[in-house]
Amino acid sequence: MRPNLMFPALLLAGVLVVQSAWPQATDTTSAPSQEQEPAATPPELTGGQKMIADALNLVGIRYRRGGSDAETGFDCSGFVGYVFRETLGLVLPRTSRDISQAGTPVDKSELQPGDLVFFNTMRRAFSHVGIYLGDHLFVHAPRPGQTVRVEDIRDRYWARRYNGAGSSGSRGNSLAVSPSGSMVYVTGAAAHHYATVAYNAATGTRQWVRQYTGPGDSIVGPRQVAVSPRGRTVYITGAIGGDFTTIAYNAVTGSRRWVRRQQGAGYSLAVSPVSGTVFATGSSKRGTRFRDFTTIAYHG
Repeated sequence: MRPNLMFPALLLAGVLVVQSAWPQATDTTSAPSQEQEPAATPPELTGGQKMIADALNLVGIRYRRGGSDAETGFDCSGFVGYVFRETLGLVLPRTSRDISQAGTPVDKSELQPGDLVFFNTMRRAFSHVGIYLGDHLFVHAPRPGQTVRVEDIRDRYWARRYNGAGSSGSRGNSLAVSPSGSMVYVTGAAAHHYATVAYNAATGTRQWVRQYTGPGDSIVGPRQVAVSPRGRTVYITGAIGGDFTTIAYNAVTGSRRWVRRQQGAGYSLAVSPVSGTVFATGSSKRGTRFRDFTTIAYHG
């Protein structure tokens, strides 16, 4: 049994869910009031629910080869990429085959809403992609002359061409809270990116999303995030491909301040509460092997 796929997607770029206590109705013997209390505001949709809702709102938009915009039309991967980008802030690879390689395989019996489903529609594997909705249904941009629509994965045409399914390839690895307690920063991997998200700690509102892309199909592993003592800078360390990579972002705007890379892999970091110096530790690489335990100091 695999974990719920929507959890990492929510962490990286969906909505930080802030739960609030809803008052329960109680019995009373007093006379009914002439004034009616305003109805409680329903909770906002989570990132996964909003993604499904937004995808369904695009039903009826025409297919356009190479299209990736609601105004002019979509092809299959353009449709999926648009939904993930606009709803979750995640940038997926452009083709259905590349998307299939970036995610985590999912067994058909364990499909969850928001997973991606792949088909062979052009005599090659993973040549078509859609978004699974649950109850055997998926939404997709089918082919020229048609529009975005919902179909049943069990229909003969799709059942015979089914190639498999996958998650978005996203996972949250580490989080940190600003010294003031007003912001939460989360980092993790999304496809071939370091993905870092800033949230308002009180409301869960997403403040900014930043992605740092590795070369080609490099393995991306952001390991830890930390915040400077005054809360002005956010630091992330980990590995992109064979490089020990540390990045600094402006904590308020998300603008990138610097990137430092050397052969190896970063595993942890800490920031001095006095000087603001950043210490990142991990392994350095010689040839094809990770050999040395390495700690690097950066001036923040």
